Amino acid sequence: MDMTRILILVGALGAAGVAAFLARGMMGGGQNQATAAETMQLTEIMVAAHAIEVGAKIVPGDLKWQGWPKSALDPSFITKEAQPQALEDAVEGSVARMQLVAGEPVTGSKVIKADGAGFLAAVLTPGKRAVGVKLSAEKGAGGFILPNDRVDVIMTRKLGNDASGNPHYRAATVLRDVRVLAVDQMSQEEGDSKSIVGKTATLELTAQQAEVVALAEAMGDLSLSLRSLTNSDQPTDENEIKGLGNEDG
Repeated sequence: MDMTRILILVGALGAAGVAAFLARGMMGGGQNQATAAETMQLTEIMVAAHAIEVGAKIVPGDLKWQGWPKSALDPSFITKEAQPQALEDAVEGSVARMQLVAGEPVTGSKVIKADGAGFLAAVLTPGKRAVGVKLSAEKGAGGFILPNDRVDVIMTRKLGNDASGNPHYRAATVLRDVRVLAVDQMSQEEGDSKSIVGKTATLELTAQQAEVVALAEAMGDLSLSLRSLTNSDQPTDENEIKGLGNEDG
């Protein structure tokens, strides 16, 4: 945990202590209550209600409003006074871009929306890469490939002409059962979307698979074959990957 987050948490503990002190003063009455209230003015900011992991979808109950000293208010904090609907908005298609601990103030850089910068980096499975593949309606299952679908990647390569002068092609499946992260700029399926004819599909791949796609794209044309969500098999065999550049031609 870096020094900035440590200081923020120290501030959170201090705010909690002040709130407890004020509550005790209210119960006991007297001049101490008025003096403390005048000295320490609180406002409500958005904080994590409990620990939230990187890439986790924000759901109701993950965030809450909490009292915070105005004197320790950072401009990046989300306040209830300035954004009263922020708590409801944050649970609509948002994810945690970094790990949050209970009571930690939430900022726009820590919790991001699906259409915000850095969203794909947050939802990527640890160790995976996001790689774009060029698409057309014919090469993208007629536009019926959507985010979170599973696809095979097929390479079509021209090997030359036969004895009669006719072109000779070969097709090979270079990757199997990979996840589609986004189609163009759309990273979540819309509720009433039936198809998306996009120019680019972003796939979630391992580092080795990313190299396979780069090599296959240089060797020929790529197309995507949509898979059934209920029929998933193992990823591309390692021998197929190694043999990608060894075709006769």
